[in-house]
Amino acid sequence: MRQRLRDELEIQPVPVPFEAALEQAREQAAAPGDLTGQCIQLEREIAALETALVHEAASLWEGTLDELIALRVPPLATVTEIADRYRQWAEAERSLKNQDGILQRDIGERERELRALAAAASEIVTHDQVRQARQTRDEDWRRIRRGYVERTMDPVPGQSPLDAFEAAMREADRLADLLHADATRAANVESLRQRIVDMQRARSDCASQFADLTAERDRLDTRWKAIAESLRQPDLSPGAAAEWLGKQALLVERSAHLETLRRERREIGAALAVAVKRWIGPCGNAVYRR
Repeated sequence: MRQRLRDELEIQPVPVPFEAALEQAREQAAAPGDLTGQCIQLEREIAALETALVHEAASLWEGTLDELIALRVPPLATVTEIADRYRQWAEAERSLKNQDGILQRDIGERERELRALAAAASEIVTHDQVRQARQTRDEDWRRIRRGYVERTMDPVPGQSPLDAFEAAMREADRLADLLHADATRAANVESLRQRIVDMQRARSDCASQFADLTAERDRLDTRWKAIAESLRQPDLSPGAAAEWLGKQALLVERSAHLETLRRERREIGAALAVAVKRWIGPCGNAVYRR
């Protein structure tokens, strides 16, 4: 009988003192407290990040935050390439306009010179006129020579051969100068006309290049319109698109961080529930044993 009682006592659990149970409960209670603090901190971070993301999304477009995050955007290299092509197009157009403006100005100047040359031609002199004037001059000189040098001809009364000769010489020189000037003017007129023709041909080439630039701009506009509409930003320019895509990429990155915080909150919440359950168990047993 005594042996059976002794065996039953050995298999009974050893009573835990109340102080030891309380210390164990305190240690287990510390874990739920830390987890609760972490959970509260995460709630604050999540709320602040959610508010910031909603405001940032509203500044980028009119859709929702989830739609912006799920938006399929073109590669940044594509947007940069189109922006570079627009800049190159603008430079080419500016250079061509400058070239055409210079040609237009030069054509106007040459046409004014041409009109001035035409207005200066008040008297038209021919080679026959110059020949006749020189013939008259030579005849006057021969009369002077015969009358005053060779004395083979009597001077004509009331007429000065010297005056007649000087007048004939001046007229011959004048006509010769006019004929030379007219020849120079004619050469200048022909040169000006040819230069005007060449510059007008160059302007025609500019017009052809302008047509090519217009066709290229239409292709660029069509390509960019499709991209801008896919972003729901019809007024977005290629130059501003790079900044917009950078903000959208940053928002997607921060949204991913938000999901990480939410996952941590769920994990901590689950760990907190387990810790509380463990904490209640020791405390209840200690009070019961007390």
